[in-house]
Amino acid sequence: MESTLTTSELKAKIKQTLGYFDFFHYPLKEEEILRYLPVKSDLSSLRNALNELTAEREVTQQGSLFAIPQSLDIFSRRNEANALAYTKLPHAMQIGKFLSKFPFVRFVGISGSLSKLYADSKSDFDYFIVTDTNRLWIARSLMHVFKKLTFLVNRQHQFCMNYYIDADHLTIEDHNRYTAIELSSLIPVYNQEVYDHLIDQNEWLKAELPNFNRFQMAQFSERKAWLKKGFERLVNLLGASKINQRLMRLTDRKWRAKWQSAGYPEQDYDLAFRTRIYVSKNHPANYQKKVLSNQLVQLSKLSPAK
Repeated sequence: MESTLTTSELKAKIKQTLGYFDFFHYPLKEEEILRYLPVKSDLSSLRNALNELTAEREVTQQGSLFAIPQSLDIFSRRNEANALAYTKLPHAMQIGKFLSKFPFVRFVGISGSLSKLYADSKSDFDYFIVTDTNRLWIARSLMHVFKKLTFLVNRQHQFCMNYYIDADHLTIEDHNRYTAIELSSLIPVYNQEVYDHLIDQNEWLKAELPNFNRFQMAQFSERKAWLKKGFERLVNLLGASKINQRLMRLTDRKWRAKWQSAGYPEQDYDLAFRTRIYVSKNHPANYQKKVLSNQLVQLSKLSPAK
């Protein structure tokens, strides 16, 4: 499909996209710019616009990477980060498959920096989890009891399960560029069908990222599923919905007390620690707020002076 944008409009959107990733000091390849572009376009039009931008020194190119002009160190930094990410990704996939064996887990996806093929010595393995309906807090509690054990062997950073939703609430509540890029970058590890439902339920994603194409995951056989199903049946017999509600209330009280004593801004709490019966979000760094605030600054720089 040919772009209906003028070249100047497309160039502005390219700069906007590169400006977004400039917050992370992360240059992009052509296909990544197209993927994260907020308007419909095609690779040929994109290349022509990039050629003009580099000739005008509005964009810096090194090899196959493009960025807003700054230190050339970011290009070597990205190449090193990509190389490390490729070595870490198979391990993260294995952990994701392991997490899928926990009761009431219906989908596991790799999120965060690793989903964008970035890793350094301090990188976490972040996971986005979909659970069975009205079982989110049971699944989460069991998984985080296990995570406590990983501290004993200093592997806690490989088990960052920080975003859960349940299967009846697949629509992400925050509709913005940050959540669109995070959702579109998910690498599905377990259950392609639920991943497809997740993307289908978030129709707003098409407006934010019209060139996005979903991932197709490699299938794997789920062994010992009978143990998972047997435990689920047992918990259901014990009144799972009530247990689920109690675990949510307990976790909410614990989090509020912890972060209130730490002086966490009250106005930011619900965004960073969204706690509902159908969602659990634990993002103390609140990157969504930081990145979107930076985007406003970038947009103001790109806007012509009046």
